[in-house]
Amino acid sequence: VTGAWLAFGGCDAVINTFGVSCDAYFSGVLVSEECPLSCDDCPDEGAVTGCDFPDMSLSVLPNGDVLYNTSEAIGGFQFNIEGAIVNDASGGAAATAGFQIMTNAGSGLVMAFSLTGSTIPVGCGTLVEVDLDGVPTGMSGIIISDASGLALNLSYGEVCDCAGNADLG
Repeated sequence: VTGAWLAFGGCDAVINTFGVSCDAYFSGVLVSEECPLSCDDCPDEGAVTGCDFPDMSLSVLPNGDVLYNTSEAIGGFQFNIEGAIVNDASGGAAATAGFQIMTNAGSGLVMAFSLTGSTIPVGCGTLVEVDLDGVPTGMSGIIISDASGLALNLSYGEVCDCAGNADLG
């Protein structure tokens, strides 16, 4: 869900005004993927994994789990969680790789890296589990690096919010 159709009037306009069905493409995008709520195509709670996202992407679930999919090994990361207070972070592939995980509640910062040079291997899954007060609305300030400290270009992708919020479209 990217918000790509906001200029057209969003999902409502694409589906109801232009008459495009959920199983059709509009501007090169499958309608049900851009408008999962309107198309009743939301995944079951807990069914979304990092492997559901494009390569080189991150996302945060309402429960605070940060998902990833990468074709490059990760040597460290930092990002800010928006819309919720960050209490702590642990677990996920970061903990498995032995990363030091730190947070800052005031800024929403989550940061992790290895003191021994270990990396999170190529793959997908849960990067880290963030304990939050509130429901996150997104991520910002995303910095991901490889084992040498060189930047990796991972982008943020939204998870379908089917708890009653409108599609971005």
